[in-house]
Amino acid sequence: RRQDLKSPLTSAEASSVRTALGQCMWIVQNVLLTAQSWTSLLLGHQNSGTVQTLLDVNKLIRYCKTNKDLRLTLHRHELPCVVGWSDGAWKARRDGSSQIGYFAGITDAKLLQGEEAPVSPISWLSCKAPRIAISSSACEVQGADTCAQELEYIRLVLAEVLFGQQPLREWQQTAKIIPAALVL
Repeated sequence: RRQDLKSPLTSAEASSVRTALGQCMWIVQNVLLTAQSWTSLLLGHQNSGTVQTLLDVNKLIRYCKTNKDLRLTLHRHELPCVVGWSDGAWKARRDGSSQIGYFAGITDAKLLQGEEAPVSPISWLSCKAPRIAISSSACEVQGADTCAQELEYIRLVLAEVLFGQQPLREWQQTAKIIPAALVL
C-alpha cells in the first residue's frame, strides 16, 4: 500500500483514521496545542483519505507520543491583561476551504508597553474557517474575529475571578476592566 500513496482508504482504514484523529483532537484541545493545526487539517481528509493520509496520521500519533511530557506553564501576573494572536491560511485545506486559528493567553500589562512578559496559555484553536473566504484578507479577518470573541470571554471571566460577580447586563463595561490586545 505504501507504493501507491494516492490510493483511497478502505472502510476499515477510514474508521481507524477517524478514531485516531478523534483521540488526537482531545489531546491537542486540552494539552498539546503544538499539534492543533496539524490535527485539524488531517480531520479535513477524513471523507477523502488516501494512504498518504494514513501515513500522516501515524506521524501525528508518533509526535503526540513523543511530546507527551510537554507541560503548560501558568505564570503569576502582577497586572494581568489578555492577549491573543490570530492567523488565517486561505485555501489551505484539501477541499479548498480556509484554515483559521488563534492563541489567547493572560500576561502582564507591561507586554502592551513593548516589554517582555511571560504568557499563560488559556485558549487555542485551529479549525476550518466558518465561512468561505474570497481572499486571504477575508480569511485573516475571520481568524481575528474568532480570536476577538474569545478574548472578550476571557476578559469577562478574569474580571469575575479578580473582582467578584459582575452585572451581566453591563458585560461591555466589565470587559473593559481587563486590558487586552489582538495581534494579527
